[in-house]
Amino acid sequence: MHLNHSRFRTKHGLDLRKACADTLSQLTNDGLITVDDETISLTEYGILYADYVGRTLESSLKSFSGASSGSRARVLF
Repeated sequence: MHLNHSRFRTKHGLDLRKACADTLSQLTNDGLITVDDETISLTEYGILYADYVGRTLESSLKSFSGASSGSRARVLF
């Protein structure tokens, strides 16, 4: 139920905290996730909306990468 920042950055070469800062802030304000120095974690409330959180982050990454917003668009790093 969490994502480790350093592993993601090592694997994909991208810092999610910077690339998706606005989205992460909104999801945090909505009580769906917590963000700390090591991880992005779903809250107990966020677990109920995990699909929404995932789609929201995917959309943010697509916008960041310039990928189209279609369901078959892929984010490549």
